[in-house]
Amino acid sequence: MSGFQVIKLSGNARERGLSHGRQLADRIHRTFEFYNDVVFQNSALPEKTLQKRSHELMSLTRKVFPDLVLEIEAIAEAAEIPSWCVFLLNARTEVLNASVGECTSLSIPETRIMAQTWDWIREIEDLVVITKVEKQDGRKFVTLIEPGMLAKIGMNCQGLGIGLNFIKADHALDGVPVHLVLRALLDCADHAEARDVITRSGFGKACFVPVSTAEGKSLGFEFAGNAMSVIKPVDGVLLHTNHCLSNTLNGEMLPTSQERFDTTEANLGLFQARDLKAVDMFLSDNSGGDNAVQANYHPIWEMNGLEIGTCATIIMELDKRTFRFRRGPNPLGGYATVSLAG
Repeated sequence: MSGFQVIKLSGNARERGLSHGRQLADRIHRTFEFYNDVVFQNSALPEKTLQKRSHELMSLTRKVFPDLVLEIEAIAEAAEIPSWCVFLLNARTEVLNASVGECTSLSIPETRIMAQTWDWIREIEDLVVITKVEKQDGRKFVTLIEPGMLAKIGMNCQGLGIGLNFIKADHALDGVPVHLVLRALLDCADHAEARDVITRSGFGKACFVPVSTAEGKSLGFEFAGNAMSVIKPVDGVLLHTNHCLSNTLNGEMLPTSQERFDTTEANLGLFQARDLKAVDMFLSDNSGGDNAVQANYHPIWEMNGLEIGTCATIIMELDKRTFRFRRGPNPLGGYATVSLAG
């Protein structure tokens, strides 16, 4: 199966949230229950602490992006689940800070292509959906999400695309969670607006966020602890896995990260083409066993034996406003497509 369920959301923040909550109520409950009962136990944090951290981050986010909190509260209302639970889903990256190698991303300004694998827990693959959103002002975006989340990898109708690579680093929970930063970035038209969003969001996260445009510009924002570096394309490609490329940041080298970076870099060097077919080939490489770019599900001890693998592969043609997605660790599978053109 190549695709995920696609749902449509429209209207203002509250209207979108209510629609999200109604359409995905069962999946939101299942997603939270899985994280709460299975995944968060790896953090050794009791529920009261998780609830406290969720409220603290919600309060902080409300000061910077109040509409995002309003949307989350509407999701919770419609799904009949406490709002702190939905907010915790949006902040799960910061709360977990897990030592898991996942995700290979690349942006190619010349051909306006942005793509990545998204590697995470096997059970989450069955819950993922694609949301196609039209705001009250007519602007649109499409993004892959876990139910209850506002955004992850995505693209808007102005041709701006975003991605995400996790980085392991010590950080305080004193900034807007990265998945909410991603949602705010989907309202941006260019890098100037994106820089403003990222500046206002503060720190408190460890990750890499590539931002590319249909005009052929790509920049990456690398966070670790209380610092950030801007990463530019090298030889026409913005490539990233799960370790810091900047020598000014302190991040942990995660398992398979360097291997996946080296594999993709080597494959890029073998082909002059930087088109859709070539990018699919780069991200579909499964020649390296557990170190493959397209990773089969495999248990890892850092997550108490939960199986990690490629839940999805995304390729965005920013100039054509085309969002392609393929489900699971399936290097030979086809892609489903959502278009924002017209």
